[in-house]
Amino acid sequence: MFLAAVGRPRYGEGGDLLWDGKIGIFPFTFEEAAQRSSKNRPAGTLETKAEPTVNRDVMKRMLLTKLIPAIKQKWPGSSRDIIIQQDNAKPHVDGNDLEIVAAAQEGDWNIQLKFQPPNSPDLNIMRQNQWHGRVESPSSKPRHTQGTTSATISLPSSVSKTDHTCQVINQSLPHANEVRELVRRKIRLTYGGGNVGLQRAVASTVYTNDGIVRGFIPGYMAARQVYGPTCGAEYTVSSNYYKYFEMNHVVETFIILPGGIDTMEGLFTLISWASEGLHSKPIGLLNIDGYFNNLIKFLDDAVRQNFMASRQRKLFISSFFIDELLDKLAFAKAFPGPGASYDDFINPGALDLELHL
Repeated sequence: MFLAAVGRPRYGEGGDLLWDGKIGIFPFTFEEAAQRSSKNRPAGTLETKAEPTVNRDVMKRMLLTKLIPAIKQKWPGSSRDIIIQQDNAKPHVDGNDLEIVAAAQEGDWNIQLKFQPPNSPDLNIMRQNQWHGRVESPSSKPRHTQGTTSATISLPSSVSKTDHTCQVINQSLPHANEVRELVRRKIRLTYGGGNVGLQRAVASTVYTNDGIVRGFIPGYMAARQVYGPTCGAEYTVSSNYYKYFEMNHVVETFIILPGGIDTMEGLFTLISWASEGLHSKPIGLLNIDGYFNNLIKFLDDAVRQNFMASRQRKLFISSFFIDELLDKLAFAKAFPGPGASYDDFINPGALDLELHL
């Protein structure tokens, strides 16, 4: 019996694997001194034995001594907001357990323990039976040892339902570190005016922390009760086109978060306006989990095939992390046009600029 912990793999802008998502495999074993001597070892030798029963106490000890330390050691990136997802088996530990909470928050981490919601579309890695590697049956003892090591490294992203499993995912919604960074830098926020989804999470957090927020929303959308009130100052416009038109006149840069059709509409409007010379403001792509990788490739292909000028392509700035993205946008605002790039700048973090998003 063992516990397997996996997360979502992380990919770079070129599609390269940055992190395979494997936290570790932890067997349920304990050490006990041998009571009698044998030809193989004297009495008192420590032997590794399997736990006869995996109950809640055993599972709790596993989390405290193995899983949580492994997460802190191996987790990629700067975010420390993590959810440990476990299914609803009886031995699994309550997320409000005081010892678990203390260990999860030690070292300025925000690790939460939650049970798997039924049929969750966001937390379903354990049900995706895709193997990261292949393990063959060993034909000799040396191959058995080598195969065991290889199996530990190449375990799948999901394991059999008969094993005790937990899943680790990044809580990457922008109401975590991303929004705190906007508040810390006192950035004024202009957004689409809605009161649902990610834009609500961003706008409400900035607004409740005394940030300046303005929302531009089409009149027909504002009339729908589902959208609710706009955070901060509300400006009603006639259509989505005029929403982007008005926002373009009051902001100095754009940040695009992962999103759906409405997000893509706004993004491609900015792309079109840039190609027509209607604006030259930097466009930041917060590339969470490589969401914009295909878009970045599309832009590069457009330049390569002469459908977009390279100066227009340079308006698009991407990063996996909000703090780095804001530094890059600040640099682009301070040093517009051709010249030294952000990566060549000695100390971009020293720029003291205020961005209007």
